[in-house]
Amino acid sequence: MAEPKAAKILNPKWPLSPDQWMRSPVGPGQANDPRDVLNVQKGLNAVIRSGFLQGLELPEDGEYSPWLSFAIQELTNKVAFGAADPHAMGVTHWGIIEPNSALYRWMWEIGSTLGENQAVEPGITKEMYDLAALMVPGGATGKNGVPGGIEHWLGPILEELRAQELADRDMLLMALATIAVEASRFRPELEGKSKYNTSNFGTSKEGKPFDLYDERANLGNIGSPDGKTFRGSGLVQLTGRNNFKSIGDEIGEDLIKNPAKANDDPRVVVRILVRYLKDHETRIRNDLRSPTPTELTDAERNKYKKNPKKIAALQTIYSQNAALLSRHRDLKGMNLADARRAVNGGINGADAFIDAFMRGEDFFRKQDERDIVARIVSTWPACGLPNMCAEPQRPPGTRGYCPAADNSLRTPLLTGLW
Repeated sequence: MAEPKAAKILNPKWPLSPDQWMRSPVGPGQANDPRDVLNVQKGLNAVIRSGFLQGLELPEDGEYSPWLSFAIQELTNKVAFGAADPHAMGVTHWGIIEPNSALYRWMWEIGSTLGENQAVEPGITKEMYDLAALMVPGGATGKNGVPGGIEHWLGPILEELRAQELADRDMLLMALATIAVEASRFRPELEGKSKYNTSNFGTSKEGKPFDLYDERANLGNIGSPDGKTFRGSGLVQLTGRNNFKSIGDEIGEDLIKNPAKANDDPRVVVRILVRYLKDHETRIRNDLRSPTPTELTDAERNKYKKNPKKIAALQTIYSQNAALLSRHRDLKGMNLADARRAVNGGINGADAFIDAFMRGEDFFRKQDERDIVARIVSTWPACGLPNMCAEPQRPPGTRGYCPAADNSLRTPLLTGLW
């Protein structure tokens, strides 16, 4: 499967032709040899055409100018700020392109490989990477330097969250906690065989793979090979003919005809994850501001007194909630059990989901709310969401605090951040 282009510099050995070879650094106070300046201008224009940097293309005249200096600063800020080791990319001084560094080679790589419809994914800030690595440690870059799934997939996910007006703290934590359960390496995964989907799994009488799914009416499956064809896929483990059909219709993809796209097409994979969150946005936001119920209320008993099946179902849910609360005592007045049900349809994986979500909560709590949160969450005025800014405005450090509505924070934010 072709993964999205990684947000960090991954190819420090991209070959340069003799006429692309730099002789000295380009930037403030440097030699700025016209031949080197010309090459940097060409490389930056390739980056601008890719969409990674915004702005007009630079004149390719070999003359060092304030506009060139500004473009170099933008590039080093946007790319290197999210790197675990900026020096490995040749960024030893912000605003300077070092001769033949990984960053310089990457600029030429974009120009050589960018197709007509190919998009270069935005940079990932260090804070955003640290948050994702804390919540989904299996997606972090390994000690050997091999990029993990976070570097490939987090950028596109952030962009789609923004496109669907979900670019805020709560929905970011929901997305990452869901990935922690469904795709622990932060990469799309096809569901494997198990006792839950394959008859007599692990025995000499093991049935066909996913045969237990073939006739699952609640999934909309109508017989073999539906179980295998519509098995869990992607970052949210989309499962069943009905779900492939409904979510495909919503995002404009025929996933019945092309089910492999749910796991193999990067754009489709990301859109499915975020669409699930969007579909259940109201329920999720309410859950994150409501305590976890553990017993039937008198109002529920009266409402469903003629529907014993409903009462039994609620009692099962509340018993599950009580068990979860016994293991997770510090949920800060949130109903994370139901937030998990909103996306998963059940309680499967709830413990891992809650653990990941609370790690994310701790991350925010331990940071300076007036700095890092204001940079990570959406910067729309008053969040741009009808129910996100509390009235009256809540103090920093509490749930419901909205940096965008805090007049003391109305200053330009750093470039290159989400």
